[in-house]
Amino acid sequence: MVAPAIGPTFSGWLLQYASWHWLFLINIPIGIIAVILTLTLIPYYRMNIPKSFDIPGFLTVVLGSLSLLTAFSQGNSWGWTSWKTLSLILLGVVLLILFVLRELKAEVPLLNLRVFRNRRFTAMLSIYSLVTIAMYAGTYLTPLFLQTVEGATTLKTGLILLPSSILLALLSPIVGKLYPKFGPVKLISAGILFIFIGLFMLSRLQTNISYSFIMWAMVVRNLGIGLANVPSSTASMEEIPVEWSGHATSINNWVRNVLSSLGIAVFTSLLSSRSLLHSKELISSGASNTDSIRLLSFTMGVNDVFVVGSIIVLFGFPLMFLLRKKRTVVTVQSAG
Repeated sequence: MVAPAIGPTFSGWLLQYASWHWLFLINIPIGIIAVILTLTLIPYYRMNIPKSFDIPGFLTVVLGSLSLLTAFSQGNSWGWTSWKTLSLILLGVVLLILFVLRELKAEVPLLNLRVFRNRRFTAMLSIYSLVTIAMYAGTYLTPLFLQTVEGATTLKTGLILLPSSILLALLSPIVGKLYPKFGPVKLISAGILFIFIGLFMLSRLQTNISYSFIMWAMVVRNLGIGLANVPSSTASMEEIPVEWSGHATSINNWVRNVLSSLGIAVFTSLLSSRSLLHSKELISSGASNTDSIRLLSFTMGVNDVFVVGSIIVLFGFPLMFLLRKKRTVVTVQSAG
């Protein structure tokens, strides 16, 4: 949570005073430091070593995920009914089905999908994924709007996002302390509600809107993300056996990362298509100023995507009913 607090402002500074290449180059020294710290500070635990690496499972999950991401990223430009888009969607679905069948039968699976039999894990992972998609809606669209419509510099954009990012960083340990007292359901419900309010506020954007409105909308949104993230990730692992914890963590990261990338791809296509539609509507209504049409149609498209994001996060509420109380394991020793 510290990284999102520093990232937007620091990257804005880099973009304004250096080259965009540094957004990637900066990760080289950070990565080297991370490797050194890992080798130095993390003790080696000899765990169960797999007999073999599941190459078919690896290939099907990677190629299936890439096919779907490419299809949803390029669907708007290729056309959603074009043979390339439909072929990649079909290929991705087939490969992921083959991956699931493979993992359920493999002696040493790449990912043990049987962890999905745990209802608490499945429900919490689903909520965590919805929150992640909603989070990327604001993270992706807000800087686009500020720089495209409001004409803000990259540094100013980072400074506008800074208060909400700092709040998100500070909330992580606080919510961790509140978790034992309130439990996941109350915290996540409050989080979903705040995320919805924040995204709904962002769906009311207008050209020349004040920076303070955007800042406070992001604060409300990040308040919700902070309340929902830690409880959902913690609760998902509470009933997972120790020997399955590695698989559960890997599945958690895989699903969340794929859905976040898929969410950005879908939001990009939706923004493009809705902006084009609004542009045609404005022209047909008699508008003639090209710059005004471009900015207004883009703003209306951004608002539409924020509405979609706010609706998506509400699906977390019914998933709460799939939760059950954490089971207490009682060990009974035999007498004598």
